Amino acid sequence: MDPARTAWGLAAILTLGGGCGAPAGDEPAIGEARSGILGGRPAMAEERLATVAVVDTDDVEECSGVLIAPRVVVTAAHCVVLQESSTGEITAALGPKNLAVVAGALDVAEASADQKFPLREVVRHPAFAGAAGTMPASGLADVNDIALLLLERPVEALEPAAIPPLWRVDEILSDRGMVVIAGYGEQGSTGADAGALYIAETPYRERNGTELIAGGSGEPDGCAGDSGGPAYVIAGDQRWLLGVSARALPSQEGGCGSGGVYTLLPAYTPWLEQGSHHEYVSLDGTPEREQSASCAVAGSPGRPAEHAGGGALVAAVTLGARRARSRRPR
Repeated sequence: MDPARTAWGLAAILTLGGGCGAPAGDEPAIGEARSGILGGRPAMAEERLATVAVVDTDDVEECSGVLIAPRVVVTAAHCVVLQESSTGEITAALGPKNLAVVAGALDVAEASADQKFPLREVVRHPAFAGAAGTMPASGLADVNDIALLLLERPVEALEPAAIPPLWRVDEILSDRGMVVIAGYGEQGSTGADAGALYIAETPYRERNGTELIAGGSGEPDGCAGDSGGPAYVIAGDQRWLLGVSARALPSQEGGCGSGGVYTLLPAYTPWLEQGSHHEYVSLDGTPEREQSASCAVAGSPGRPAEHAGGGALVAAVTLGARRARSRRPR
């Protein structure tokens, strides 16, 4: 990727307020963990945007996420479950006793006590079924890989990201054709710099009703630990959050660097409002157009949420088990 182009794009996104052919290849299981930002660079303080880290009880980074309201973080559903390694079947749900959020730190290892946020509730989309199928060759499906982390106290150091109305998505994507991705994950298979926030710009490629594809061979990409991390887009004078990282694209090579699939958040705004107990409030759009677009989305994003609070099934997991789950090869 042209460093000058990347530098321009990142500089532009920092100055703003606010807050459908894909390669054929192997067919990995749906729900396979999204394997830090490969080809990116360490983020500066002003590039934290609304990106946060999701950590385990030992403060080890497991996934990334995005702040969408002062006490609401959106991430990937596969970040809040345990899955059987060979089949991808969900074996346990994780709850507030298992996870926390680090917000405002450039490196999880250097986070202060006031940058660590306990959870009061974990909310997973009820239609997420782990690896209950295989990916089509295009890479796009309807997986509902989305979850919410509800915090015990508000984050004040970061401005929540703005999610556009669904009817504006194509307009926004055609305006630039590039997305900014970020995450606290690994820098390739060695695990280097896991826990540090990295950022990069990569091209948008295509979308369906509930997912979008960004990146590809030779372009910046996510790696293990970036699941749940953002895909931001600039349109005019607005910075938008369009997606969260879900999984790698089908690839002959495997591993990081093949491009990624992101859950398309504007398709889920009714569910986001409901799952957050209306702490997240969607932006006003054109009601008739937004309702029409939402009705066309498969998978009923507005279905009731599955909540994991203090009385729900909470998995008792070891550090080793958690890391084996989130670091599964792409």
